[in-house]
Amino acid sequence: MVESKVLFLNFSQILLGITFHRCLDILWSIASCPSFFTNCCSQIFSILTRILKISSEMLHPTLICRSWMEVDSNNGWMQKSDHQRLIATLGKYITVLSYNLSPALRSSCNLPHFSMATQVFIVDNTSSRIIYNGSWFPYRSAEEQWKNYGSPYGNTSQGTSSPASFSFSFSGTAVEIMGPNDEENYWECLIDNKKFAGRDSYPFGPLPNLLTFCKGEGFRDGPHILVVNVISIKPGKPFWFDRIQYSPSSNELSANENAYVENWDSSLKYGSGWAPAKTNGNMTNVTGFNFEIEFTGISVAWYSWIAPDYPQNPTTATYSLDDGSAQKFALKGLADGASPLYNQLFFETSPLPVGRHKLSVSYNGQNVETDTPLVLDYLVVRSGTSTDEPSSPIKSSPTDMPSNTHRNKITKIGIIVGCAIAVLVISTLISYLLLRRQRQWKRLTLARPFLYYQTASISAFSSSSGRLAEYGAGERPTHPGGKRQGLQLHSDLGTDDPIVVLHEDSGVRGLSDTQQNLVELPPQYTAG
Repeated sequence: MVESKVLFLNFSQILLGITFHRCLDILWSIASCPSFFTNCCSQIFSILTRILKISSEMLHPTLICRSWMEVDSNNGWMQKSDHQRLIATLGKYITVLSYNLSPALRSSCNLPHFSMATQVFIVDNTSSRIIYNGSWFPYRSAEEQWKNYGSPYGNTSQGTSSPASFSFSFSGTAVEIMGPNDEENYWECLIDNKKFAGRDSYPFGPLPNLLTFCKGEGFRDGPHILVVNVISIKPGKPFWFDRIQYSPSSNELSANENAYVENWDSSLKYGSGWAPAKTNGNMTNVTGFNFEIEFTGISVAWYSWIAPDYPQNPTTATYSLDDGSAQKFALKGLADGASPLYNQLFFETSPLPVGRHKLSVSYNGQNVETDTPLVLDYLVVRSGTSTDEPSSPIKSSPTDMPSNTHRNKITKIGIIVGCAIAVLVISTLISYLLLRRQRQWKRLTLARPFLYYQTASISAFSSSSGRLAEYGAGERPTHPGGKRQGLQLHSDLGTDDPIVVLHEDSGVRGLSDTQQNLVELPPQYTAG
């Protein structure tokens, strides 16, 4: 029985594993058809995510761990096309989403823990929550200084030209330190006196801004102390610090901090015409009001990037708050050969009273071939709450992803999704039937008594005579219990009812062929 159970579980895991991996394979294969992928990826991603939610709940943790590693190792970012890079990213998001649905994975995999709706706070270098030690000096820069990487948050930075440090207390599970820095400086980052990053884990080459020089994830949910030690600095190249981003605990209080909202957050509602952009974010070139977000706070800022390989004709878009008057903002394209512009602030709304608000955005371009599209990289929501109020700038709601109007592409989606669903349904059905059969086997192996009832009684006979008492085929004596229990095998097999004979003397008698159904009783003796 134990071996049968093991075989059943292994078989179920194999089927579910096939379903899980086939969904990822489908995503990867779509990358070979870029035009189809650009318009339909969001639909397929949404449907396959639901399928993987179901299958991942029944998968063994090691299978999802293996999926993550395979997707991660197959990325080959520089060797893949833009669509293939995006497909790999989506596959990784799906895997991590599945991982978050299974608590067993958290103790079995060494994977980053984030959710599709994880809240992230931004803390500027000017915040009173940051404690500086040593010689630090503020610097307010002009936007032009940072060129194509955008200016620091709030156009301010903190710098030092000698060994120094700063600390920050927070309650959460992840933290990231960013700023314009130089690769020749050395530093280290500690959480609760334990080093988790530093100069030896420097992830990129030198960048004018937006450099993540310390990042830690998967910390115990609770209070922590971050310390950044600046160890050595190259002469003439100060160490610069811009901001801290961290994932707060659910009960973390906000002191007028800002919330960082990724473009794939579930609070964003995308209308028809939106699709994943080539590099990062979501884009549209369809005219009309087709983006909304509801937030709690006082203002929201829209950040994006501009790439030279998109249509270049300048156009406009508009935004409105709480269904009010529309405000126009410019969308400027880049000339061929120009460097991409990252971390660009497209607009920031005027401060509103603290409360619940709705932002609506509309694209005004008319020509999909020549007009610059609208791209969203991330949003920053300013909460505007006091330290006594919890911050909840994001309202979770289903994401309305783009819909496709072309029948041939819908047919392709139907084929792809149909295959994936068929595999999942068959796997689930077989697993259910096997489990049901296993339970039936267990019940049948339990010992049960064999129950029957009498078909004749000697109470109908006289004790003084040796006569026969016969009962016809439809006649039965009454039984004391009132209920019949057991199987009436004699009537099913077509046999005659038994003939009861009461002997008055002793002796051996032979039975003829016609008397095989006799029930012989010994003679009754009286005292005499």
